[in-house]
Amino acid sequence: KMKTTYHRLLLGLTTCDALVSVAWFMTTWPIPRDVFPIYGALGTQQTCEAQGFFAQSSIACVFYNCSLAIYYYIVIILGWSQSRIDKSRIEIPMHLLGFMWGVATASASVALGLINPIGWDCWISAVPLGCKESFRNNGETTCTRGDNANLYQWIFFYAPLWLIVIGVTVIMTNIVCKFKRQDAKNKKYGEHDSNKRINSKISFKRKGPKNEAISALV
Repeated sequence: KMKTTYHRLLLGLTTCDALVSVAWFMTTWPIPRDVFPIYGALGTQQTCEAQGFFAQSSIACVFYNCSLAIYYYIVIILGWSQSRIDKSRIEIPMHLLGFMWGVATASASVALGLINPIGWDCWISAVPLGCKESFRNNGETTCTRGDNANLYQWIFFYAPLWLIVIGVTVIMTNIVCKFKRQDAKNKKYGEHDSNKRINSKISFKRKGPKNEAISALV
């Protein structure tokens, strides 16, 4: 099954989810008690940074969801075959972009001292919580670590997250509209069973990326 782009993207997504889930499972354990006295805090700054590294890397999972949406678009709307996908090498950036952004921004966050306790776990945060960050305070800060953390949260995580949410929404809307147009055509010719209307266009008994993608969505 790993011979298809669809299953390789699912493998990348599930691997990413598994790694991040381990970090989030730790909750408050990695937090240094002397920095943020919260229930269950047993860690050090190093364990906090390790957890925060994987928490920030979770943005790669968001990129993988975008890659799946793009895959659905090119096989359902554009009708690309697996051989055409292989020849175009579009799959390479589908894997690399999210991985590189996640690792690069997580590494930068550690290097800049941005990984600190944020409540129930460690992520990009200023210390102490509620301190005045320099980008909001005319260049002056009261933070001991993680100055301008809120700004970096948007640059490293929230901005790409919302761009991807918008992009995926547009892609999936196009796919839904295609199904609706096809459904209207089939209804015009007297096919009343919804499954028959879908299967009149695509036979699920045949193997192929288009059928895999539609099976995942229907």
